[in-house]
Amino acid sequence: MSIYAAPAKINLSLRVLSKRPDGYHEVDLLMARLDLEDELEFTPAPELELVCNDPTLPVDENNLVLRAVREFEKAYGRRVHCRISLTKRIPHGAGLGGGSSDAAATLVALNEMLGTQYDREELAAMAAAIGSDVPFFINPVISRCTGRGEIVTPEPKLADWQSPVVILKPAFGVSTPDAYKRLHDARRVKGLPYGIQKVRGVGLMNDLERPVFAKFPVLGLLKSWLISKPGVRAAMMSGSGSALFALTDTPEQAQQIALQALDEFDPTLFTWQGTVNPAPALPDGESTEAPDESGACTLEPSAPECPRPADESAISAVSAVSDINENAENGASDEKGGASSPSNGSEPPAAEAGATSAEPAEAPDESAAEAPASDEKTPRPKRRGRKPEALRRALADAAALDEEAAALRRELDADLAALHKAGIDPEVRRRGRRPVALSLYLEKQQKLAELEAKRDEAQALADQLERARS
Repeated sequence: MSIYAAPAKINLSLRVLSKRPDGYHEVDLLMARLDLEDELEFTPAPELELVCNDPTLPVDENNLVLRAVREFEKAYGRRVHCRISLTKRIPHGAGLGGGSSDAAATLVALNEMLGTQYDREELAAMAAAIGSDVPFFINPVISRCTGRGEIVTPEPKLADWQSPVVILKPAFGVSTPDAYKRLHDARRVKGLPYGIQKVRGVGLMNDLERPVFAKFPVLGLLKSWLISKPGVRAAMMSGSGSALFALTDTPEQAQQIALQALDEFDPTLFTWQGTVNPAPALPDGESTEAPDESGACTLEPSAPECPRPADESAISAVSAVSDINENAENGASDEKGGASSPSNGSEPPAAEAGATSAEPAEAPDESAAEAPASDEKTPRPKRRGRKPEALRRALADAAALDEEAAALRRELDADLAALHKAGIDPEVRRRGRRPVALSLYLEKQQKLAELEAKRDEAQALADQLERARS
């Protein structure tokens, strides 16, 4: 049995630059690890198997842990068999990099347990094929990450810097692709703080706060609340959210803020306090437990012997990095919460035009083909010409409002589930201050009612114009 830790990260800075031809954005990130960690336990097994203590996370080939195993197998040339038990402590859908860190820890673990001796550059090449921020976790010192996030350069002037930190995360998650889609159209919400904050001479800013705060104003209010607390040196959203962090002067202040957030702001919040850039507990590259002498991982018995090539160019994971599948970036799910969307803020490109649907093609209507021909000529319907502009506009407005209302209903369903999980029933009248999550839910209900009323008006106008046209 071998146990490995997978640390969370925060983005001390996230700047979005130009858009690339491959559909991604160029980014400039400053990332630092936390002492909040997932745990991966590797034990011998006849087949590859992944289990997880969080039932909401997939444990199939879409999970970044199994994708890391498959990427390692490409370089090694043999199948790996073991049981991987994943204990999740890092919340998913938060912008804290939990899934990417799990993938990187898997690569490091297999490299050590199988004695393949791939160096950091080789492991980072495998990591880049899995996701944009996975390479950072191969050696998670404070680093600047550029390109789409996969080019990692340690930041020497911050190598020894540490800070107490508190993490606050609402019950909902944020879609990274949606944040990027809205980046250039979203306006700043008046009264919310967006400016650059300075820590150790480094400017802290997150360009994704603008689109995310516009859609989820409660996150902007939470940031304002954090900045107002004594001892807070800086507060910001991590990645595309929904987690926010505050750097404090002392650990006691971080702990106090976590308690106050649950009492004053929202009892459904995930809270955690710890350290940014903690000192490593063990020398670089060592696991928390020595590998089992019998081997926590085994090789496929029928596979031919394939020793590690001496020539680096022969390692397929290195040579293939420039040709990685563009869809590999977010396969573990952002919105399954997890392990998923790249939490460094880099977004997936649109699906390739040649992609095919997994749904079976609809069978042709056999009855139409077999219908006997009729001697009588079917009269042609009169052509009515193009619909008037006013009618087309009314129909488009009704369809757009209906789509917006449907999306809001899905959000309300997710919010209601989170409220029930926290023991809050929106139907029960409460005395005193409402939890922020409940207030936000009730505001969305009111907005839905207004949207549906506007949709009904637009549809009624379209029906009236259609009747007049007939």
